[in-house]
Amino acid sequence: MAGTAVEATGNGGRQPGENRLDQPIDIRGPTDVRLLGRRLEWLRLRLAELDSDKARFLRHVSHELKTPLAALREGVSLLEDGIAGTLSGSQREVARILRQNTALLQSQIEDLLRSMRQRSRRGNWCAETPS
Repeated sequence: MAGTAVEATGNGGRQPGENRLDQPIDIRGPTDVRLLGRRLEWLRLRLAELDSDKARFLRHVSHELKTPLAALREGVSLLEDGIAGTLSGSQREVARILRQNTALLQSQIEDLLRSMRQRSRRGNWCAETPS
């Protein structure tokens, strides 16, 4: 293969691992090199599909976690505002604990989703466990 010209077009000088999936891979040269280029293009398309699936998963997880939590927080707020009647001292204490724990859970969900989005952008969202 020494002395054989190989030309890569459409990759804009990318280096492997740059997580750039928006530009096609087109490698010209001998048959085996072109075959390798077609396989790399298939991998690029598959990775782009998986990237899209990841984004869809994040949107779904966000909705599935945040929606019931918002209902809980609103219910606690209504109880504390006396909408369902006057709360006794122990009931107010329970409502206060619920408010604190739902706020903590909201913060933890936001941290988890932020961490997942950052890892997703770096291309290694499953490589580490959230801290």
